[in-house]
Amino acid sequence: MDTNPSCVGTVPTQVGGEAAIVILDSDARSDGQGRVSITVATAFSAADGDLLWGPTEVPGPSPGTGLIFANTPKALTNERTPTTLLDAASGAVV
Repeated sequence: MDTNPSCVGTVPTQVGGEAAIVILDSDARSDGQGRVSITVATAFSAADGDLLWGPTEVPGPSPGTGLIFANTPKALTNERTPTTLLDAASGAVV
């Protein structure tokens, strides 16, 4: 699989009882310059790397564990940021 090295993010999960890893990718420039306009999450089999679902557009990285993704602010703020929850079985937005 080929992903952007400047977009780092993985989330372990299970898809249909199979161990899987969700990998984030974006259109960020590899030199770290410029803005990210799209981030996607894609699930791959942990056993053989086969595509299980995705890519599914998400607002940003996973701020913790699980398939919840959020737009991470660049500064402290009291404002809520958009979040997206993905279904582990299909990658569909819940």
